[in-house]
Amino acid sequence: MNGHLSSEQISRWAMGERGAAEAEHVGACAECGAKVARIETVLAHFGGAVRDWSSGWASGQEALLLRGATREPARWLLAAAAIVTLVLVPVYWDARQRKRAEEVAADAVLMERVDRAVSRTVPETMEPLIELVSYEPGIAEKSEEKR
Repeated sequence: MNGHLSSEQISRWAMGERGAAEAEHVGACAECGAKVARIETVLAHFGGAVRDWSSGWASGQEALLLRGATREPARWLLAAAAIVTLVLVPVYWDARQRKRAEEVAADAVLMERVDRAVSRTVPETMEPLIELVSYEPGIAEKSEEKR
């Protein structure tokens, strides 16, 4: 084998995929042997910690099962969330509908103002002048006939 083991070869070694050439090199090379030993030690400690944790967790779960309290808090929490949702959704919906109705009413008032402003024959400031001058359609036609 040329040189030292690559990180990929060391990873495969740790997963159990060991070739004859790698095994011979690890036995002969102190540097690669130390790397492999370090990884195997770390993995062994990790595996032991996982086993310790899982056995402690399992015994804690057994204690909860014996007391009958495993899923009760979760059920109560789920029920409370469902009740809150059932109460708040209609309240939110009603508030949203009220706001929408207010917006429609405000739009109607605005449209009425626009309609009044557009339908005027003269601006509001000139309305007193219209009352002073009256327009009679027959008078204008008679003056044109005289000419």
